[in-house]
Amino acid sequence: MLSKKEHISYWVTTAEEDLARAQILFDKSDYVFSLFCLCLSIEKMSKALWVCENANNYPPRIHEVKYILSDTSFVPDGIQSLFIDTIQKYQIEGRYPDYKKLIYSYTTKEYTAKLFEEGKVFLTCLQNKLSLKV
Repeated sequence: MLSKKEHISYWVTTAEEDLARAQILFDKSDYVFSLFCLCLSIEKMSKALWVCENANNYPPRIHEVKYILSDTSFVPDGIQSLFIDTIQKYQIEGRYPDYKKLIYSYTTKEYTAKLFEEGKVFLTCLQNKLSLKV
């Protein structure tokens, strides 16, 4: 049986791995899946915070970042909320390939780079919140 600290560590470690994967995909010009992995990273870091702040060691089995964060002390500001809405679209792409044509049409290198930077800032905010708790 894993301890609470081990559960949190699992989510943080896999979030970091997904962020590294997102960078590799960006470097290979696979922008849609780069953002998919970035969104996974954010989801997993959100789940780490959820585990930290809740009695249960198992976060909800959902992918909606705002919903996960709703059971934590992290309240996204307006800019963060818009970012979550934007990046969350890439969760759909990873699960529903028929959405591919639309999302590929506007996911350029420049667009991806901008979201990638915003994502790293958002992840830092989550990590800072988590580090205050652990």
